[in-house]
Amino acid sequence: MQAGEGLNRGQGVTGWTPNVVGPGRSVLALAAGVLLASASTAFAQDIELELLQQQPHLTVELGKSPGRAGFALEIGGGLPHSFALLELRAESGSKVQRLVQLDGEGQARWVERNHELAQAIEVSCSLVDGETGERAVRTSVIPSAPSIVQASLNQSGAPLLGVGDIVITEFMKDPAFVSDSAGEWIEIRNRTSQPINLEGWVLSDAGSNTHTIHSANGVWVAPKSYFLLGINATPANNGGVSVGYKYSNFSLGNGADEIRLTDNLGTLIDVVAYDDGIFWPDDAGKSVSLDRALVDPVLNDDGANWCSALAPFSSANTDFGTPRVANNTCP
Repeated sequence: MQAGEGLNRGQGVTGWTPNVVGPGRSVLALAAGVLLASASTAFAQDIELELLQQQPHLTVELGKSPGRAGFALEIGGGLPHSFALLELRAESGSKVQRLVQLDGEGQARWVERNHELAQAIEVSCSLVDGETGERAVRTSVIPSAPSIVQASLNQSGAPLLGVGDIVITEFMKDPAFVSDSAGEWIEIRNRTSQPINLEGWVLSDAGSNTHTIHSANGVWVAPKSYFLLGINATPANNGGVSVGYKYSNFSLGNGADEIRLTDNLGTLIDVVAYDDGIFWPDDAGKSVSLDRALVDPVLNDDGANWCSALAPFSSANTDFGTPRVANNTCP
């Protein structure tokens, strides 16, 4: 294994008391109780999540590219500016150790892009707890390289079907000029000489996000043209982007996620499975852009063929991206 790279990157109210003045007051009391319970529960969950993030932790993220496997180790909850000791041990007994410096928040990110072992790896992280000052050890397991690569091939089913008339070419997952809920979008290209109607197609990921495309007059993508699917279709709110179709119940993860396009017959037309900066670009305020010469449903499976956008939107929007036009050539 080669050396890694890329360091530093309550309880709610459950009851209610009816007001005996009249039934209207009782209903209001019930509604108030429900709202208070919901707010209290959400607050408690936020506090619990924050406490968990402050505790020493080790998280494994997997990266996959055709024929290649990689992973990232997210370390947190350590003493700021101290060091964490990583030990990676293969099933054969061989091991390597790496000393990783934590940043001012007691965190670090360690990336390995050349995972080639045909065995699972046990990883342990020893660090000083940022709260107690005591030594803490966290462990996890990294799957074998072949299993990671195979998972990538299984998820990229579109090329095996011989389809790809529509290809995913660019996406903005982490805008900086506006919020994610206003500025996320996905660019696709119709590679054929015929218009394609997206009516009944499904936009989804590997999890629970799913949206069925629907419009009374159809959603048409012109021949040899780019088209934009977006979370917000109002240019005044989304950073000045011209969105052709507004979706709902779908969002792009800022970490690892998938974009899947399935036609109205259930055929997976194209899928892009990106990671959190292991093999794929990951710059806030810049779209993830497929090289303009590589608009292909097989070539867009490989994060090496993508780059962070090189051109700014406009003088008004400081984010980078080329929505609805040909992308830049990646460096």
